[in-house]
Amino acid sequence: MSFDEAMQMSKELRNYVRDPKRSRDEIADLEAEFAQSWSLEAPAELREVLEQVLFPEIVAAREERESRQPIARL
Repeated sequence: MSFDEAMQMSKELRNYVRDPKRSRDEIADLEAEFAQSWSLEAPAELREVLEQVLFPEIVAAREERESRQPIARL
């Protein structure tokens, strides 16, 4: 799936990229950056952002699980 197709299909992705708090230039730059990096070999940073945008509940659950201290075994 191309970046343009993903933008059409995902309201969450559109809302993130085209956040009204961003300037037009920032939106254009972000769209260009995402489009350029959009592939199976996308940088880890882009994958992390996408994971947070598209699956916030999963990210929150993983962070909660990782933040717990291990229980000492007796």
